[in-house]
Amino acid sequence: ENLTIVSVSTWLQNLVKQSFLSSLPNLVIHNGINLDIFKPVSSQFKDKYELKNKIVLMSSATSWSYKKGFNDLLRLSEILPKHYTIVIIGLSNSQIRSLPRNILGLPITENVSSLVEAYSSADIYLNLSYEETFGLTMIESMACGTPVIAYNCTSSPEIVNNEVGLLSKKGSIESLKDNIKKLESKLSKQLSDNCRDYVKKNYSAEKQLNSYSDLYYSLIYEHK
Repeated sequence: ENLTIVSVSTWLQNLVKQSFLSSLPNLVIHNGINLDIFKPVSSQFKDKYELKNKIVLMSSATSWSYKKGFNDLLRLSEILPKHYTIVIIGLSNSQIRSLPRNILGLPITENVSSLVEAYSSADIYLNLSYEETFGLTMIESMACGTPVIAYNCTSSPEIVNNEVGLLSKKGSIESLKDNIKKLESKLSKQLSDNCRDYVKKNYSAEKQLNSYSDLYYSLIYEHK
């Protein structure tokens, strides 16, 4: 009788309001990350994979499918100039074997330090998901100083703004290409600092834990 629904994005909250749970209290508390772990670090990632003279476009997921944007990354690779390389983390062995030469495919990693090094070395992070309840990898990337390009759908527009990246039309490879070029021209220490500060202000684990704490206490005292 004192059930409260917590959604991790406004987009998800609006879906809950359309469901059989619509009569229940429903508030938004975003996901948060540990900023002592996800931060800019010195990285040998580009040297290791011979990408030193490349603009690295990175994308990461625990599994890849059409809805996650895998096919769009393949299509994007066909029209990008040669100085770009797409790095996809979290692929299966069969997916890695099927990749074209201008995509570096890596398996999923349980080593957070390796992931942070990859985020820190990337020039731009791509999130081409068609269904994103929140988009934690975007936050992790920005915390490491890397700006984001995402599709203008589901929860991504709540996270990505012009201070930290750009939004592309869903499914439009030409829009992606144009935005990559625009964002490449803006790459700077200031942009990296903006990304880090934005996550500190909005998505730290401490901030979200405090929101949950406030909710729990309000429910306890409300029903005493």
